[in-house]
Amino acid sequence: MTVFLLGGGSRSDLASLPFLRGLAAMLIGYGLLSLGPGDWRSVRVPVLLLAGAALWMIVQLVPLPHDWWAALPRREVIAKLDAMLGYPDLSRPISFSPSMTWNSLLSLTIPICALVLAGALTFAELRDALKYLIGIALISVAMGVLQKMGGAGSPAYLYRITNVDSMVGLFANRNHSATFLAAILVITAMFLRDELLKRKRKAMVVIGLGATIALFVTIILTTGSRAGLLVGGIAFLATHYMVWSAQRKQRGQAAPKARGARREPTALTIAKFAAPWLLLLFVAGLFLASNQMNSLSRLADLSVAADMRTQAGPIVLKMADRFWLLGSGFGSFRWVFLMFEPDAMLGVQYFNNAHNDWLELLITGGVPAVLLLVAGLVWTVLQFRGHGGWRTLDRRGDVRLPIAVILLIFAIASIVDYPLRVPSLQAFVAILLVLLVKFRVSTGSAE
Repeated sequence: MTVFLLGGGSRSDLASLPFLRGLAAMLIGYGLLSLGPGDWRSVRVPVLLLAGAALWMIVQLVPLPHDWWAALPRREVIAKLDAMLGYPDLSRPISFSPSMTWNSLLSLTIPICALVLAGALTFAELRDALKYLIGIALISVAMGVLQKMGGAGSPAYLYRITNVDSMVGLFANRNHSATFLAAILVITAMFLRDELLKRKRKAMVVIGLGATIALFVTIILTTGSRAGLLVGGIAFLATHYMVWSAQRKQRGQAAPKARGARREPTALTIAKFAAPWLLLLFVAGLFLASNQMNSLSRLADLSVAADMRTQAGPIVLKMADRFWLLGSGFGSFRWVFLMFEPDAMLGVQYFNNAHNDWLELLITGGVPAVLLLVAGLVWTVLQFRGHGGWRTLDRRGDVRLPIAVILLIFAIASIVDYPLRVPSLQAFVAILLVLLVKFRVSTGSAE
């Protein structure tokens, strides 16, 4: 809960970051002492990959001989300024903004802390911890409602720089809030699926989880996030599949097919399948008909030519072409962008991120960072091998499908935004990765 209260923004100047990172650094020591040999194996690869990222950041901070540094892309302007100021042989690091690279280095304490603390838990304990995340999401929704009721000056907004016209909840950015709710929507559907597959399911639990799903879908539509609308659609598809498949499986177990047995009418089956979609269309229609700002109205009012992200697209590609080898330094995008920004884009708004985290990683981290990312993606894909193969994805207790969908949600959101620069979302994804590994161990399929 602490990381969600103090780490809901991506900016480097949040007043809560020193406390949060200091606490994370202390808990890393505690977590490492708590890890057993088997626990360490479950988090070893992601921790070592993050350590590799930290090492590359340190390399980007090491001052280079002037001749080496001056040979790097876009350093000629700075070299000329140094010469004019009387420092022709000044040594500088790879990073254009060493302070921001230091900030990026310190930010790794959050995911590493989440990995080692989660690694000390069992699969059952981690899976139960997801229920607390649903509770945190409900708190975020309640905060969002208070923000909407209080208006732009509402004290319910936790961050000074935020989307004051949106329900951001525990976050500073509506896109990050909507992405989190989409991920929690999938987790809620997983628990509903498992409850439906029980021999003695509890009606109140089913109703509660169903109502929570409906609430999350409604709030995602309310946030005003276009990215949230996209990932929310993916989450809704996954939710519908998990619940529908559980209902079919449960009916099959309760009334096995036999000669002469009555089968459910086809029209009723179609009606049950279509009901959630019709309800979603009805709710979407209400939002479109309303005068309130929401995700659908922002999508309808989008002017592509005037969208700052669209204008910056070719510039970001040009930056990637210049810095792809060694990078401009982690965290330096905002300052390097100023060197490429055309006069037509000058205004009161500034472009602080590439709004495509895949490209920004290449720009700021270069090939070494991309290689670490590829290694991490390969390792993650390998963790989806589970007992019984892909045929058992819809069984009770299997976490692979929900985690795969959530990782897809974050991957797609990162094409247009930067959700994994938020400390709380970094910790969230780290917990899911450990849960995935623990599932393999619990099913006896880990090597």
